[in-house]
Amino acid sequence: MQGYILEYKPKDAGSRTLFHHTLFGRLVYRNYRGRKYAYYAPGLLDNIGFTRLLNGKIFVETLEGIDIDLLNIFGEISITPEEREDTALKTGKEYWQDIAAEKSLMMRTKRSSRVKNDN
Repeated sequence: MQGYILEYKPKDAGSRTLFHHTLFGRLVYRNYRGRKYAYYAPGLLDNIGFTRLLNGKIFVETLEGIDIDLLNIFGEISITPEEREDTALKTGKEYWQDIAAEKSLMMRTKRSSRVKNDN
């Protein structure tokens, strides 16, 4: 499978956290009427298949939809084209669905505040 390896080196620990939230998305936990919910806040890899290789290395199937300039704010990023055979790719949403299922949480998708209203 053709793809790309994203290798990143964040500036500091705070930048690493923000980088991961921007790229992979995250779960936000809320209690509502006695039930605990996990809301999925989408990241750039929401619909793009990826797999983590090592700390600081990720294999992605395509670069479409990934804003490299946005990620460069958090640290240095290098991109290398590569072909791999043994790839079990998950999208960002599938990744977080698995984690929510492991914790027996009901997962919902958070509405984006960036949605444009044409009223």
